[in-house]
Amino acid sequence: MEIVIRPRGEGKTRDMVSWALAGAFRTVVVVHEAERRRLLKQYGPAGLQEDRVITWEEFKDRGNPGVVDYAIDNLDLILCGVRYATMTERSPDA
Repeated sequence: MEIVIRPRGEGKTRDMVSWALAGAFRTVVVVHEAERRRLLKQYGPAGLQEDRVITWEEFKDRGNPGVVDYAIDNLDLILCGVRYATMTERSPDA
């Protein structure tokens, strides 16, 4: 997993959308429906389709069957209040 941390306006979302468009089974998860609409308006002409952007609530409710990889925009807003977390390290080829 790659975590990108840069100041506001430095192209994090643009790079994330480029990553998503580079693979057939990649989806972008956003915090709010308003952000979903904004991304579709801004990046739709570049090929970002409606089914490739879902909200966090949609993701929690159903996931996105058939999707292999996810990118989460503004993870800090989703994890707000999380004070402790663990992760299992995976081999680089996984």
